[in-house]
Order: sequence, then C-alpha cells, then structure tokens
Amino acid sequence: MIAEVTFRPSPADRAAAVAAMTPPRWGRFERVRFVGAGVALLLLVFFVIARYVWQSYGLFIVTWRDAGAFAFAGAAMGWLYGRRRKPPPDDPSTPLRTLRADRDGLRVSGSGFVTTIAWSAITDIVERDGIILFVTPWQEACFVPRHAFATPEAADAFLRTARAAWTPRRSLDTLTKAAVMEGTP
Repeated sequence: MIAEVTFRPSPADRAAAVAAMTPPRWGRFERVRFVGAGVALLLLVFFVIARYVWQSYGLFIVTWRDAGAFAFAGAAMGWLYGRRRKPPPDDPSTPLRTLRADRDGLRVSGSGFVTTIAWSAITDIVERDGIILFVTPWQEACFVPRHAFATPEAADAFLRTARAAWTPRRSLDTLTKAAVMEGTP
C-alpha cells in the first residue's frame, strides 16, 4: 500500500495550490483590496506624523493636497503589489520532488530535503481545481497537481491509497475535538 509520484511543481501549480487553500474574497477585484490597503496604510502613517508635529511643535502641516499625494502613493503601492512578479519557470523554490504515501505517513523528498508528515498530523485530504491537497492543522498543505501523474487513473489510485492509509479518525484534529467533547459536561 505505497503510492509515489515524482514531479516538479510549476509556478502555476503553486499559485493553484494557494488559490485552492485560500480562495480570494474579492474575485477578479482582488487588486482593489491591495490598492485600498495601500491607501489606508500610507494615510495612517501620514496622519500619525502630522499629529506628532502638531503636538510637538504646534504646526498644522496637513493640507488636502498632502493627504491626496499620500493616498495616491498608497494606491500606487497597492497596485504594484497586485502586479508582483511571477516566479520564473526554473525557480529554485520549486525543485523536483517525490511525494510518497505509505502506512506511516506522507513523505516529501527532493534534492537536499526529506520531510515526513505522520497521518495523525494531516487533517484533510481534498482535491480542488486539479490539485490534491494534504492539509495540516496549521493550515499548510503538501500538494500534488493531477497532471503530475501519467494518467488520470494513476492520480485516482494515488488518492485512494492515501485516503486508505489516512482516516479522519486518526488525525490529530479529530482526536483533539473528541477529547474536548469527552471533557465537556
């Protein structure tokens, strides 16, 4: 009962895994949120400095033109953050890796690293948008894109093997919830 796959996640795979874990709340208007955050942050800094100058030196340095300039600068920062650079295809943070599911847990290995996650530390195994996610209690996930497998049947077999080795009963999160429920009157 061992399933194994070797793959190199692309930047698109990483982005899909992040999106599957935390879908954006604003949909296609996600950059509007960044712009608003940038405006709010820079205006806060500006007004804190202005208040300090007013209290310390008795000078009132806030004009509408200054506030507008800081708001524009914050909007530009937020807009640029929304356009942050995509990692190159040969990004060193996406090395070739092997994911192995056996009776002891999930083992991720690659050039210079080996990580083993016991089944008790995995709270859920889900598939979203072509990405298989092994979710931990600290809301991190190991992921495998379905296209990493030779065939869709191989992906299904890997998922079946992993789910057979992991059961919700054995997960730490489920055991913790059961212990809390036992302790309540």
